[in-house]
Amino acid sequence: MSTGGAYGRTIQLFLVDGKPSGLRKATIHGWTGLLFVSGAAAFGALTARAEVDRAGVYVLAGPDPAQATGTRVYIGSGNSVSDRIRKSAVEREFWEHAVAVTTSDDDLSKGHAEYLEARLIEMTASAGRVALDNAIHPPPRAAACPRPTAPIWNNSWRICGSSCR
Repeated sequence: MSTGGAYGRTIQLFLVDGKPSGLRKATIHGWTGLLFVSGAAAFGALTARAEVDRAGVYVLAGPDPAQATGTRVYIGSGNSVSDRIRKSAVEREFWEHAVAVTTSDDDLSKGHAEYLEARLIEMTASAGRVALDNAIHPPPRAAACPRPTAPIWNNSWRICGSSCR
């Protein structure tokens, strides 16, 4: 029996090219989200995926040039994560890892993606563990994302992201 809203989940981790350091795809049974993680070497394979050419959010992460032991991240969203993450990657030299979160059913709207981006920025800023490369920290607009959907996404990307490190 689970308590406090916690319950067991099955995570499927797929090594796209068969290498643990290559492109990885994570899914949770019963969640329509897809999470992809790649290093710089597999970035072309990430952006070439049809699933990444959908609305969603993304994160670029790497060493913080301003702090020797720190990490810097950039968080973004787009109607085509593939297009936006490519543009953002060219504009930032610090990143070594890319994360893209979309859906298997192409059911995220631009409003959903913008809400999730703002919420992820807010959660990252409040945790204070990494330097944010985002110049703008938009407040989450609840009207853009149905309330029951947001917590499921927030919890699911945390779980998937943790499994892909």
